[in-house]
Amino acid sequence: MRLFLYCMTALTVLFGHSFLVSEEVESDPAFAMRHRCRPDYAKTATLESPNLLLNPIGGNDYGNSVAFNGRYLFIADKSAVSDSSLSSGAVYVYYYNDSNQWEFTQALTTGGNEDNVGNLSVKSEGKFLFISAIGTPLNEEDPLAKDYTGALLVYHRSHKKVPGTEAHRWELVQVIDRHTPGLEGLTAFSFEHLNSGALFGLQHAVDLEKGWLLVAAPFQVVNDPVTHEAIDNAGAVYAFRRNSLSGLWELHQTLINPENLSLLLFGGNLAVNNGYALISNSLVGSVPAISPFISRNGTVYVFHLSEKKQHWHYFQKLKGDESMDLAQQVEFGDSFGGSLSIDGKWALIGAPLESFSDSLEERFQGAAYFFHLLNDKWHRAQKIVSDDVNTPFKRTSYFTADIKGHMAIISDSSRTGPAGEQQGGILVYHRRHGSWKPYPIIFDPNGAAFENFGASAALSSIRLINGRPKIFFAGGISNFTLPSIQPKSVLIFEGICQ
Repeated sequence: MRLFLYCMTALTVLFGHSFLVSEEVESDPAFAMRHRCRPDYAKTATLESPNLLLNPIGGNDYGNSVAFNGRYLFIADKSAVSDSSLSSGAVYVYYYNDSNQWEFTQALTTGGNEDNVGNLSVKSEGKFLFISAIGTPLNEEDPLAKDYTGALLVYHRSHKKVPGTEAHRWELVQVIDRHTPGLEGLTAFSFEHLNSGALFGLQHAVDLEKGWLLVAAPFQVVNDPVTHEAIDNAGAVYAFRRNSLSGLWELHQTLINPENLSLLLFGGNLAVNNGYALISNSLVGSVPAISPFISRNGTVYVFHLSEKKQHWHYFQKLKGDESMDLAQQVEFGDSFGGSLSIDGKWALIGAPLESFSDSLEERFQGAAYFFHLLNDKWHRAQKIVSDDVNTPFKRTSYFTADIKGHMAIISDSSRTGPAGEQQGGILVYHRRHGSWKPYPIIFDPNGAAFENFGASAALSSIRLINGRPKIFFAGGISNFTLPSIQPKSVLIFEGICQ
């Protein structure tokens, strides 16, 4: 199991970096539309792990997860060590102070070995912070005792301030795991059935406005509702609502693949907003070595919330352009849905392994798709591919696709940049009159070849900070070609808004 998770870790270093920045939510929904941002960005910070101890096996995965939410920035390192022997993983909290500096304020972690805190998914909205921790049971020092059923850590921003700062503390208020009512049947790790464990919490999404938290268990064993056959690695998504009296998130509904359970990995990625949930069966970021199913193309299933019944029902299926015949020829699917983001009536879906033909030059080029909700249906509005024709295996949107209001970003971390091959960059798009137009690409101004900048990336909403409208971009430097123990960093860029 340790070797299995190490393989997953190596792939997650490639696919799983992300960031999270949080600010006070602007109450006026038209705020972002009133404050347009120009196509100019300035690098304002380079952040490195405040933890000087490095995992001797997993190395430094600083920046493997991201999100924006006001003045707070959350950067995960799933390999972070609490001492010289225990690799629990951690999420580091930063606060954007009145001096326009990102100030480190907290390290959120557990006490076990290989707890995988912050692996692949960190999300924050309002006063809540959700962190994946798949290495269960947590706080267990013996990795051989892990069952990998998975857990989700729920933090709440308290009224208490971090001493010496204006930042408020984030406090753990709930652990959602197999001890939570309704989750007793989460699948445990099994060599016999080639199951890594349910990995509950590996992906999750929240819509506080509607009051829903969706949590995926992409390797959950699910019984076919017709044949009652147990399908290994089928995957399930659990929908939670918050109890207003206890303050705890409680299981309300379980979603499974509405088409065919044997397609597997349902819940590989997900996003939720405005009464719509996008759930894919593409798990880019932790593809296990035992996957016999990666030669099929990805699918995104749309679920719609019935406000009256407070129930999710299957609504629509979305696909990319790659044919199944081509997927069989190149022996890899397109991973459509490998990255997902939704905001209002717009969705952005990445297909990081999409091939345009079976030629070596056009395999795994990658693409991203904008979808628009119109007349109660999601319609494809635009397809984005990298303009870098010189780099093979570009893997556009391989890691991140994020949409906020009229701004969107797409990872292009293998592209050739001003500093050389595979420097990497972040594609920026701006919506105007229903069409998404490219802004200048964000590069590390002090970058180097093979830096793979943007393997993880995040976009903030436009917010008023210190009386000025601001937007932030975060991009991780991965240095895939260097030893994993090399320090990794996260670059923060600020957009000019007015």
